[in-house]
Amino acid sequence: MIRPVAIVLVVFSLPALSDSSNVLSNLAPHFEPASDRQYLARGRDFILAVTPGGISVGNIQIEFVHARGDAKLEGDCLQSGTSNYLVGNDPSQWRTNVRHYSRVSVRGVYPGIDLALYFKDGAFEYDWIVAPGAEPARIRMKFKGDAKLRLDPSGDIVFGPLTHRRPILLQAGKSIGGHYLRRGNEVAFSLPEYDRRKELIIDPTLIYSTYLWSCSGGRHAARY
Repeated sequence: MIRPVAIVLVVFSLPALSDSSNVLSNLAPHFEPASDRQYLARGRDFILAVTPGGISVGNIQIEFVHARGDAKLEGDCLQSGTSNYLVGNDPSQWRTNVRHYSRVSVRGVYPGIDLALYFKDGAFEYDWIVAPGAEPARIRMKFKGDAKLRLDPSGDIVFGPLTHRRPILLQAGKSIGGHYLRRGNEVAFSLPEYDRRKELIIDPTLIYSTYLWSCSGGRHAARY
């Protein structure tokens, strides 16, 4: 008796490359919509999930505490590549021509506060964008996973292999200082006095310092 076998085939459509055998290693970091409520960031050596309520990478989750349920995900900065997921025997379940984006925005995570996630020089970064008059004290991130959250002497938040560098707070292109506040496994931001009539950008640098296998066969620390 011949048993049916499920086929899993992932096809990436990319601009022409001089070395077709190196397609995956040349795949630009990008976001793909998995559903209306989730985008996945796919690169050579990581997968990161973004939803209106938080971010996850590896076995670590960052929950946006008391985030609005009606926050919306939008893909921005369309790339030229697409992906095709031919999973199983039923073509109706296949996903084809999945677009690639360099940036994802979460609109209205908190009242008047958006989140922008993007790639810069191959690294993953994100910004909290606080509209004039909005309250940045609403931003709270809860870290979940098999690690202990700590605030190190330099002002960085460390959670297992995940490090958030001390945040850069910008208004009109100028740094205004500020630092993290830790309460148990939750993190918020302490801000100096600033002009609430203007937009405020809170820009943490995120580093995921663990060894992951890359398509080139090497091992290295991934920096997001």
